Amino acid sequence: MTPLTAYGQAEHASTRALARSDWAFLSYGGNPEQVSANPGWAPYAREVIALRIDGSGAVRRIVQTRNPPSDYWSETHASPSPDGSQVIWSSNWGVPGGPVYDFVARLDWAQQENPKELVANGKP
Repeated sequence: MTPLTAYGQAEHASTRALARSDWAFLSYGGNPEQVSANPGWAPYAREVIALRIDGSGAVRRIVQTRNPPSDYWSETHASPSPDGSQVIWSSNWGVPGGPVYDFVARLDWAQQENPKELVANGKP
């Protein structure tokens, strides 16, 4: 077993992007203040990222969801398109228990300059 990133509050993972099978798409919940107060944790809160699953530590930050915790039905469950060029995700946009909306983020994989992000204590 190889840890791919530091502890974090990821609530959902998807490897549906078959053309990008070396990446997993993670939906993080959590409270930004709590996450930033714990430097050993992965620095993602209310965010969707792509994480390379080869152990390299490569991360693509995709979008901030602005989705505070409420219940399972309002959690972000991001899902990439089969080619990995788009990710659909949901958010209650800052209103716990409020209406949940769906959004699409488009990814430009060609614009990747420095794909490795050190997330905790100098370790990926």
